[in-house]
Amino acid sequence: MRRDESFLRDILEAADHISSRLTSLDLGSLATDEDAEAAPKLSAALWARHAEVPWKRAIALRNRVTHDYFGLDWTILRKTGSEDIPALRRQIAAILKSDFSQ
Repeated sequence: MRRDESFLRDILEAADHISSRLTSLDLGSLATDEDAEAAPKLSAALWARHAEVPWKRAIALRNRVTHDYFGLDWTILRKTGSEDIPALRRQIAAILKSDFSQ
């Protein structure tokens, strides 16, 4: 069974992938990134310890990109990619450092 640390690293990788795709405007590949599915697999204890992270919003974004591709507002998506994804990445990196550094 995979542990939270592994899923958090998947989220970091997904954040980097999303940022690079938004930069190159390769938005179609966002929905196919399996690493974006890591957040729901994290333990409830980790979610509770880090309630400041917008876990549900991140999951909702992935679902929206996957299932409503043609209904997306590209201006909002670009803002999300340039502001929200980097902020989420910083939060995840901080959790890895505080909870899993050796």
